[in-house]
Amino acid sequence: MGGGAAILFAACVVLAACHDGVQLLQTHLNLSLQPGLKEKLPALMPLARSLNSEDPEAAAQFFIRYFGARKVATNLTKIMQTPCLEAVSVELSRQDGILKSPMDKYTITFIKDDLKWAGDLPRNTFETLSDMAYREMVTSGKLKDHRPWMDFHDGLMPTFWWRSDADQSIYSDGTLNYLGKGTHNVSGGWCCRRNITAIVEDNMPIQRFGSDPWPTSLRPKIHNSSWTIEMDGLYWAAGMLHAPDFTSEEFMWALSQQKSDGGCRIIEPEPTTNDPLAMVWKRSSLWYKATYAVDEASLKVVTEFANDALGFPTVESPFPEPNEDCISATWNEYNESYNFRLHFVSASPPFPNSGTDTYHKYQASIRNLESGCFDHYLYNSLILWSESLDPFVRRLQQLGTPFLALRLQDQLFSLVFSFPAAAAIVVDIRSSILSEVEPTDFDPCSHTQCSGSRDQRNA
Repeated sequence: MGGGAAILFAACVVLAACHDGVQLLQTHLNLSLQPGLKEKLPALMPLARSLNSEDPEAAAQFFIRYFGARKVATNLTKIMQTPCLEAVSVELSRQDGILKSPMDKYTITFIKDDLKWAGDLPRNTFETLSDMAYREMVTSGKLKDHRPWMDFHDGLMPTFWWRSDADQSIYSDGTLNYLGKGTHNVSGGWCCRRNITAIVEDNMPIQRFGSDPWPTSLRPKIHNSSWTIEMDGLYWAAGMLHAPDFTSEEFMWALSQQKSDGGCRIIEPEPTTNDPLAMVWKRSSLWYKATYAVDEASLKVVTEFANDALGFPTVESPFPEPNEDCISATWNEYNESYNFRLHFVSASPPFPNSGTDTYHKYQASIRNLESGCFDHYLYNSLILWSESLDPFVRRLQQLGTPFLALRLQDQLFSLVFSFPAAAAIVVDIRSSILSEVEPTDFDPCSHTQCSGSRDQRNA
């Protein structure tokens, strides 16, 4: 088995997320190396998202009721499930049955940890700030509005349907003909009528994004967390060349939702069936991006770090250079046998900050990875898989970036670190190989030893 295939096989084992007989992708990373960074990094495969939550069960039920997710018992959940910590995982999967990689499933684990609380602020401070900013935005009375908290989100592609009776057909290459008429009937998950019906019945506010008359994206707030989620490509998935895949009532509901202010973004042209962009959307994995809000001064730093530390080169963004009147953003994309993007967005100015700058600065003030401190904010992480952690250890050492090297269980290791100038961007790389440094056993039931932690304040 080649190196890339071995990575994906191991990823399937770690997440318990793959089926027998799945054809594994073989991928290798070709870096555009910066001067002095000579070693090529191995491939990285996005596996899952983990988030802090004061109510993991409620956060999980949000995905189950509104988006057709199902609870799963991943290895991550099993590691974290102890009497002193609560962890609940849910999973969304493609409804066409295609499973080329773990990215064709979106797994998210909500974690509540009573023992690794660091700092003086209540644990739900930023969840509350995020909720308040979202409510303020959707009730502002403006036809268009935005808050930087919206830019903490993962993006899911249109490999799902809202209707159980939607027509789909399969291309010869295994992709779905979203715009054609076929007989492949899909049921379960996102396609189920009950999901969109529940959203409308509960009058749950969702911000829409895209060109009128039909929204291309919907962005709801994830309850009991500081994160949102973006469902992309709805216009094309719904049938751009045919009647939309919603009832008249649902269509009017979607149009009644507040529209996001794109902030000078150049909107891509709407694709046709033969448009190359449409083909890219049809062939993408379910989970295709992770987006983070940063301040304007940090954009260049985080973009360069994503390239240097992870091997995600910069690609062209449809946003302008930073200025007071426009949202600005940089994009990094790993584009070999699959596409995965990291988006970094600065939306203040022109929009109210609402505490996102404090979110980064506060975590930087209490973070102390050099002394082995695991603070509970580190649970807000993008989880990746690699064939080995050693090259990433060496790279972080070269860059002078602090990290934690942890042993989660036998032959399962974790490398945890945050981005410079944007401490709320946390990466957790997993692997079965770590020899460059001696890992510390991760104990969910141990008190944190961070400066200013509850442990020290109560001493």
